[in-house]
Order: sequence, then C-alpha cells, then structure tokens
Amino acid sequence: MVVENRHAPDYDVNLLELLHSIPGEQFSIDQISDFISSRIDGLFVRHYLRIRLFYHSSRGRIANPKRKHYRVTTPNESTRLIVDDCWAEFIQNAEIFQENRTTIADLSGKIWRILQIQDDGENDYVELVSVESETTATITFEHFSNAITRLNACGGLMERPDRRHSHIATFCALLPRLQFDENGYTVVTKITEPDTTSHQPMTSVDGTKREQGEWNIRRKRAIHEFDFEPQAMDSEHRILLTRERLERHELLVDFVWFEILGDSFDRLEGEFDLFSKNRTTPRILWEMKTIQSGDDADEKRQVRKAVSQLLYYDFKLGETGIHPLIACFEHEISSTLQRFLASCNIHCCWKYGSRLIFSNQLPTPSCLARNR
Repeated sequence: MVVENRHAPDYDVNLLELLHSIPGEQFSIDQISDFISSRIDGLFVRHYLRIRLFYHSSRGRIANPKRKHYRVTTPNESTRLIVDDCWAEFIQNAEIFQENRTTIADLSGKIWRILQIQDDGENDYVELVSVESETTATITFEHFSNAITRLNACGGLMERPDRRHSHIATFCALLPRLQFDENGYTVVTKITEPDTTSHQPMTSVDGTKREQGEWNIRRKRAIHEFDFEPQAMDSEHRILLTRERLERHELLVDFVWFEILGDSFDRLEGEFDLFSKNRTTPRILWEMKTIQSGDDADEKRQVRKAVSQLLYYDFKLGETGIHPLIACFEHEISSTLQRFLASCNIHCCWKYGSRLIFSNQLPTPSCLARNR
C-alpha cells in the first residue's frame, strides 16, 4: 500500500532546489508538481504542495508574482515596504475613510466601506461591510503583513497579494504607494533610487546606523545607535536603562562571537548583529535580543523585531530560506514564542551560564551542534 507523503522537508528541499536552479525564472505549479513528484518517496499530494507554497510565499522566501507561478525572490530597494510603517498609515487612513463614509470598489465590482476599527488586544483590525449585501470582511495585521511580505518578495509587482478582492482594493485605497496597473496587477510605486556611488552607513530595520565591520574584528555599538526605548519618564533614568540594556546586548554578542563561534567561524558585523560562516556553512545570520525582566510585552516585542530583521536581512542577501537564521536571547523565552519562531523557520537559542541552549522546536544547525 502506497502511503501519502506529507513530510514537509521532502517538499521544501526539492521546491527550493527547482526555484534556485534558474534565478528569476517563473515556474508553474504543474512544473513544480512534476519535479517534486518524481523525487519523493510515497504518494505525492498536490494539495500539500499548495500548503508548502503558501507557507514559503507568506514568509517572503519565494515569490508568487502571478497565480500558479512561483520563483525565487527578487529584492528591490526602490519598492520595498516596511510592514509596521505601512500598517500605521493604513489604520490612520482607515479612520479617515470611516469618518467620511468613503466607499471602496473592489475588482469584482462590489462596493465596500469601513464599518469599524477594533483592537483584538494585540493589534488593531479593520472590518469592512458591503454596501449592497451588508456582508462583512475583516483585515487583520496578519492578513496585511502577509500581503506586504509577498509584494516585497515579488519586487513590488504581483497579480494578487491577497486572495480576497475586498482586501486587495482596500490595500490600494488606503496606501498611496499601492495602485493597480492596466492589467489589474498590484504595483508598488518606486521611491528614488539611492545613490550607490557615495558611501552610506547601513541602517537597520529599527533605524539605527551601523557601519559594516571587518571580518573577525569586533567593534561594540555606540549608545546613540541603540534602539531600545525605555518606558521610564525621567530622562536620567531612561539614559541609565538604555546604557545598561546596551551593555547586556553587547555582552551577548561577545559571548557568541568569542565563546561559541571562536576561531571555528569567520565573523562579521553589519546592520545585522552577527554574520558567521565556515567551510561547510556559507551563511548564518544572528540577531541578539535583550528583554526587560518580567516584561511580557517587551519579550513579545523583541521576538517580533527579531523575526522582521532576520527575514529582511535574509531576503536582502538573496537565496532566502536556505541558510540558518538565529534569534539569540539572554535567557529562555516562553514556549509559545519559541513555537512562533520555529513557524518562521528561525532557530531560537539563549545563554545558559557558559553554554548556548537551542530550543527543541527545530533541529540545532549541524554546524553549531558541537559549539554549544
């Protein structure tokens, strides 16, 4: 009896091998199905392939520029959108549309308006209502983030960043940088190309400037470049908290740099906290995060920042979804957030005395198993 194969690595390894075989080439889902079905044991399940395609597309690891066609990502700095900034603008404009009772026409001809903007305890969400039928549709931060991630992965041009017509139309109506072209594709308006002839300091997702370092030379970050924003109101207390947090962050980088990696790896600093490589592994990206003791909100915030930074750096360097991404913490984080990082294919680890402990949610990268 032939058993259905629903083993994710079997699909993922072959999927990425095919898409990376000809960078920029768009492969149809039929081509992908034929390639994978001939290379796996057991019964190939086309529906499960769709699930894996959706998984990688929603994380920006592969691009879905038009229905049933996929390719490796094509980073484009002139069209890249920052999710949190766009979400803030989206909610602000939704409030204006709601107050003015402005309507939005989707691609199927239905007319929608903003019914309400609510808070689910973690993020706002927007509820739309159809003018004709009074049916509703909800846009959450997750819907929005997935759509923006897919647009970024496609270089700012794709057929449908979201499967719902009402969502696509609302994105374009509320975000000035999004529009439809003559073919109905969602297009990101380009910003002025940066001047690549002059030397510009690297800027992280959080806006902190940091020069790219030299291989195996460790330089600590200046306090004015650190992005921690204490909640304390007293200015002197804020400065003390920021300095203390920075020192802990730099000690964590030092620990991994010297004690864990040592001379076994080449190491580099840049907009990322740490880039390491050796003969067997050409790239490992690390993001170090400190967390205020007992502050659950800060823990969640730092984990989300680590995810956005690591996925962006991986995306920017190319060949996404192949090399290990690691979020490293001062101490163990909650099991829920460990599972969340694993769902993003990001390894989670923390300092424990003189050791580095990896979460059991994902296998420890083989190149680091002996360095723990």
